[in-house]
Amino acid sequence: MALAPRNTLILIFAAVLAAAALAAYLHFAEGKPPHVRMDPLPTHAIKGSAFSLEVTDEGQGLRHLLVQAVQGEQQISLLEETFGLDQHAWSGTFTLPRRGLNDGPMAIVIKVTDKSLANRGAGNPTLFQHTLTYDATPPRISVISHAHNLNQGGAGLIVYSLSEEVASSGVMVQDVFFPGYRQESGVYLSLFAIPFDVDPLKHRPMLTATDPAGNTAQVSFPFHGNQRSFRQATLNISQAFLDNVMPQFQNVFPEAEDLLERFLLVNRELRAQNINFVRSLAATTAPAPLWSEVFARQPRSAPLGGFADHRTFMHNNEIIDHQMHMGIDLASTPFAEIIAANRGQVIFTGDLGIYGQTVILDHGLGLHTLYAHLSQILVNTGDMLERGQILGRSGITGLAAGDHMHFETLVSGIPVNPIEWWDEQWLRHNFWSKTDLLGEQFQ
Repeated sequence: MALAPRNTLILIFAAVLAAAALAAYLHFAEGKPPHVRMDPLPTHAIKGSAFSLEVTDEGQGLRHLLVQAVQGEQQISLLEETFGLDQHAWSGTFTLPRRGLNDGPMAIVIKVTDKSLANRGAGNPTLFQHTLTYDATPPRISVISHAHNLNQGGAGLIVYSLSEEVASSGVMVQDVFFPGYRQESGVYLSLFAIPFDVDPLKHRPMLTATDPAGNTAQVSFPFHGNQRSFRQATLNISQAFLDNVMPQFQNVFPEAEDLLERFLLVNRELRAQNINFVRSLAATTAPAPLWSEVFARQPRSAPLGGFADHRTFMHNNEIIDHQMHMGIDLASTPFAEIIAANRGQVIFTGDLGIYGQTVILDHGLGLHTLYAHLSQILVNTGDMLERGQILGRSGITGLAAGDHMHFETLVSGIPVNPIEWWDEQWLRHNFWSKTDLLGEQFQ
């Protein structure tokens, strides 16, 4: 009878040990698998594509990491790590090999285990798999149009085809990109320009295409550039001009100490802001031409300022500023009816700083026309206008000294010489002769 308490203590002790062992097992055999995060998760990849990887474990810590590229029966090891004690997080990068993979589907397979005693001590596994298309072949570009004769400050059209669907394509001129637009027939049209400040004899345009994987092809094409010089003009900024025009910009530059300082801020800073905004509208365009006739010039109007005039601003016989005039100023009678130069959709109406009350039309393929200094706007954003339709009346809003309409033609946000677009013969040689290559699509 005296041994009973001793046996009881032994049983209790054994039970405590068993409970402790069970608790320890449950602790060290926890069932939370590691977490995997890969960035990016693209649909396509090329040779040498790099990826960021992060693995974490909330339990006993990381044990082993293996990253493989799997394509059919082929398995290529990209990364392998064995972790030391008490490491719960790891981050790094891995890259695809530059050889050994073929174009087509492939998978990135990531296997991670932790130090848990689960699964008979093998740990909790995490299997992460991302399927994508491996593409190491750049697109093939075929130029269809043959002659591309552009003036400095002028525009042109190129027609081409591609061997595959692409993320982007178009023409690069120095550091300016002019997108191409796929047509119903499958070919591409790209309206491009030689900006007024780019020498066409020194900077040759290149046709480029990038596929969804990031492979880029670039080819030259038949091109002839004509240098052009632009007029030097001097404008006197009188005190009367400052008194009459500058008060409307009081809210824009309230910090200006006088009207002359405000003029300089408007002529420099606001002008740059307005130009950047107009350029930001370049992508707002139809993928095909919305027009089929020659562009109309504002009737019964006289030119007051030319395209790419180099303007020197004077005040009290001193030079105070230099700026470029990127359109043509046209004046007739006060409050003259302003017409749409061609069929197009209204993409902007409203006040635009130095331009004053402004309307911008999209004619497709990144081609826009801009009508500024209006006293009245008679159309709304989204309206489709026909050639010759009245869109507003001329005025003196914005940075204007007298009643007129400032007119610009832009290709992908880059101002080009409007005179070309008023010339039916120029359009025939530089545009219609090339769209004729597409058959009935633009007839």
